[in-house]
Amino acid sequence: MSTLKQTLRRVLDQALASAAQAGDLLTDQAPVEMVVERPKDDTHGHLASNVAMILARSERKAPRQIASILRNHLNAADTLLDRVEIAGPGFMNFFFHPAAWHQVLPLVAQGGDRYGWQQPRQQRVCVEFVSANPTGPLHIGHARGAFTGDAVARLLESQ
Repeated sequence: MSTLKQTLRRVLDQALASAAQAGDLLTDQAPVEMVVERPKDDTHGHLASNVAMILARSERKAPRQIASILRNHLNAADTLLDRVEIAGPGFMNFFFHPAAWHQVLPLVAQGGDRYGWQQPRQQRVCVEFVSANPTGPLHIGHARGAFTGDAVARLLESQ
């Protein structure tokens, strides 16, 4: 999980704790089912969350009302967030300040060529990507298959 996702989860936890302390909400920490993810459409923010919809039943409030309460308690994140929009049934769309992206740079430098790699899993995968006919001529299609297959194998290895 990226650093900004983790940071946003912590910020949402703090906003929930602040809202609970103020008596605006009952829940003081983010539920396990909460999703913080990159939206499919970039116009919907850098990250989005369904936290308000998850809390609607337990809080006995409309998701948009919960999202509004949380937005009001996000004041501690002024340096991180440029704006927060409430969309649709209660999605929260988060737009980061440009400076928020700078916190990732030291991690990229520290990780070097291995930045973004995940811990290996004990799962074997077979990628077959070049099957040239040994009796026929080689052509550009064979090279394309080799490059593509090698890229897929390296991507699988990193993730």
